[in-house]
Amino acid sequence: MNTRNDQLDSAKGLLIALVVLGHWLEATNYWDDGLIRYVLTAIYAFHMPAFIFLAGLTSKPDNVTYRIALLLSLLFIFQCLYSVYLPLTESHKQFEWADPFWVLWFLLGMVWWLLALLMAQYSPRLALLLSVLVGLGSGAVPAVQQVPALDRALYFLPWFMAGYVLGPPAFKRAAATRNAPTLALMLTSLLLATGLWHFQIGPGWLYGSNGFAVLEVSVVHGVLMRALLLSIAFIMSWTAIAVAARLRTVLVNAGKRSLAIYLLHGFFVLAITPWLSGTFDDHGSDVAMVMAVLGTGLLIYLLSLPVFDRGLRALGSRSAGFLLNTINSIRKMSNAV
Repeated sequence: MNTRNDQLDSAKGLLIALVVLGHWLEATNYWDDGLIRYVLTAIYAFHMPAFIFLAGLTSKPDNVTYRIALLLSLLFIFQCLYSVYLPLTESHKQFEWADPFWVLWFLLGMVWWLLALLMAQYSPRLALLLSVLVGLGSGAVPAVQQVPALDRALYFLPWFMAGYVLGPPAFKRAAATRNAPTLALMLTSLLLATGLWHFQIGPGWLYGSNGFAVLEVSVVHGVLMRALLLSIAFIMSWTAIAVAARLRTVLVNAGKRSLAIYLLHGFFVLAITPWLSGTFDDHGSDVAMVMAVLGTGLLIYLLSLPVFDRGLRALGSRSAGFLLNTINSIRKMSNAV
């Protein structure tokens, strides 16, 4: 059990490191420079699908109410924090109260996935099949984009459901991949990333937040492209889990505290965005890439310290408890009336 947990935490650690690196590179030059665009393409082709797969793997229907309260509480708290913090930075990002800011979409996305989980528990395999159909075709429904975070939640829904339905056995098989197949998978993943980079499949497709009309493609084109991206993400996610299983001593702490890293790293990235872009302008993409990797390692180490995770969990637990108590009090008052 300990070995299995270490492998899971290692995979989460690798993926959260890629999240931080991706945001660091986007702040450096977004998707414009060739080298940076290649690395971003490779990262975004699989890191969120794999991360969401692990989220589904660790989700159960019996604690959904508390988890939703926790997620909504953290969303509100960090939305408030970013509303105050963003004007103090030189970032070009826009803040709107009606939409989760930047990285916070994942919190609301988790709420949508957990609500879907409540229905999926009655027929898990049918739910998995339907989630694939929804993920492929949701880009054809413009109204989806009018609901906060719903577009990305539906796009990545198959991964959450796959984690819930197939998670433990599939993860165990991927983590147990032998050295030679792992090497072959790594080479295959590099080739797939190169293909996506060559054909300039960028954030418009990989974020999962754009419908087919926005991307200016037909429904058939959009569905086939999403199917291709899903297949590529499957291969690359399997590769990442196999690699992470060999890096347990390096990434376990980051995996255990991935939520704190995810929620807090954005403040650091926003603060140093001007310096990141300046590094690229003054020294080029090679130096910027080295600095991004080193900065990611330092930031991961810092935010993996127990104090951040403990503080965030305490804050989330108390705020979720307050929210649930408030809802129960309102419900009792309504019943009394």
